[in-house]
Amino acid sequence: MAGIAPPKITKPLEAHAVDENAGAAATAPKRNPISYLRRRPRFSKALGLGILSGGLYVALFANEQAVLSWSIGHPLSFLVPLAIAFVFSFVHGAFTGAFWDAIGLKPKSAKKT
Repeated sequence: MAGIAPPKITKPLEAHAVDENAGAAATAPKRNPISYLRRRPRFSKALGLGILSGGLYVALFANEQAVLSWSIGHPLSFLVPLAIAFVFSFVHGAFTGAFWDAIGLKPKSAKKT
């Protein structure tokens, strides 16, 4: 073990990091993520619905005392949590559908017999 010398590096380290056999993939221009979102409306839709869904959760937790006060003491106060749940369910479901559509996953169609 003492007689083994470490290998000599003949090229700079940057040259080793580039795969010379990558072909067109190595020379492809890099894409700007913002322009990619503009060209792909389904990604923009998923992103917008995700931001809206997250914003609803932030608004709910930031205003929990107001929501609690609306939910008690009135004859129809039971409708407040139901309405909130409906809105959250609708927005989150729309986001989930747009997300799966954006990444290209579709449900498998049933075979007709």
